Amino acid sequence: VARTAGGDTVMVIGHPHADSVALMKETSPGVFEPSEEVQAFPMKVELSVPEPGRLLHTWWYGRPGGSAEPRDATDARRVD
Repeated sequence: VARTAGGDTVMVIGHPHADSVALMKETSPGVFEPSEEVQAFPMKVELSVPEPGRLLHTWWYGRPGGSAEPRDATDARRVD
């Protein structure tokens, strides 16, 4: 996750489902959707920090030509 020179927040994802990376743009707080570039399949990511030390991450994706659905979810908590 990074901020561009133009002020946009983007996420770059490398994954085993395609032979390319996905460039995602934040469309609303914590929601990243494909940029204008063509992606290998429909996807989006939801990312939030509901409380200190906790991270929620949901990766939505689907088959080419289909719709993205929530598939991989992580509820990570900091352990001291």
